[in-house]
Amino acid sequence: MPAFVANEHAAFATGVARRALEILSAEAINKKRGYGPGAKSLADRETLQRFIGHGDLKLRSARALAMELNQQAMVVIDAGGDIDDRLALELRSIACYCTEVATEIVTQAFRYSGASSIFEKSEMQRCLRDINVAAQHLMVSEVAYELLGQTHLGYTDVAPMG
Repeated sequence: MPAFVANEHAAFATGVARRALEILSAEAINKKRGYGPGAKSLADRETLQRFIGHGDLKLRSARALAMELNQQAMVVIDAGGDIDDRLALELRSIACYCTEVATEIVTQAFRYSGASSIFEKSEMQRCLRDINVAAQHLMVSEVAYELLGQTHLGYTDVAPMG
């Protein structure tokens, strides 16, 4: 069962984080920090530049592994096979990882966006709300990592949902 919904969690989480980075990048040109003639645009701040570059790489790498594992699952299914528990756990764990990465990125993007993001009409606020709700789902519980770790340690009776 986890294999059927893990892809949706990973896709949703990475999509929300991608949107948060897009919103922040678009807003950063016109947003200023500081007062008077010394105020810098948010886009000119090196810390924001680093965050966007690093966040993009983290997001793309998490998504790439999710795609790789889901493609492995599709090969098995297309051949008429069943996904084994190890692959199901890997799918569940990458969904958890994508959600963690996305939550970190969206939370930081929200903070960089400033006070305008706290309002209900703000798309950044919606991203923050959506990713935090998604992170509460059982499918992306950190238990997934524990179960996957058990398979690496040689445990044999490990069920994907615990």
